[in-house]
Amino acid sequence: MNKNKIISVNDFHASDLFEKWNNLIVKAEKSILIFTPYLDSTINKLIENSAKQVQVKIITTLEGDSLFQ
Repeated sequence: MNKNKIISVNDFHASDLFEKWNNLIVKAEKSILIFTPYLDSTINKLIENSAKQVQVKIITTLEGDSLFQ
């Protein structure tokens, strides 16, 4: 691995992340906790692939006591 390589924005694509996230969600057995300020069709597509018995929580704000609810 080249430690001196500069990482640019062009090295990453949204489709790469979706596949990695999807693989993690499919493996979930008990729960999924998603932190995101945005709710869009991407989140819906990801959680549709989760097992039906998996509890899904989506946190959209980090203010106040929302982290502890």
